[in-house]
Amino acid sequence: SMKDPVQLLRIKMLCAGALNLAAAAIFGERVQGMRVAAGALLLGSLSYGLSFLLYTRAQRVLGAARQGALFAVAPFAGAALAIPLLGDRASLSDLAGAEVMAAGVLVLARARHGHLHTHAPLTHEHPHVSDAHHKHRH
Repeated sequence: SMKDPVQLLRIKMLCAGALNLAAAAIFGERVQGMRVAAGALLLGSLSYGLSFLLYTRAQRVLGAARQGALFAVAPFAGAALAIPLLGDRASLSDLAGAEVMAAGVLVLARARHGHLHTHAPLTHEHPHVSDAHHKHRH
């Protein structure tokens, strides 16, 4: 969507917050104080809010296919961080999976967006200059 990502985020977070508050009320949960509530809001804003904004920005700049491929590597990044941070050990299958994912990212990052067809003239709300996968003539 070419809509304002901040506006989309506000709508999504408002809906998610309302549903979570309703679920908490149904199950009899209570807020454990304003400090806990403020911490939960801050954590949600940073973890979900920031990731959503980065996700939509990447989708616009990189294109859906490349952004999707990079987004799919997030579990790999989490596993890679867990090794030094949590003292985990990588198994042979972990290392093999990491190599396959790295190869996939490399292939997608180097892929060229070629055309054997022509596009109908389009009017975009965004400039093609920042749309890396469309840096070619139509």
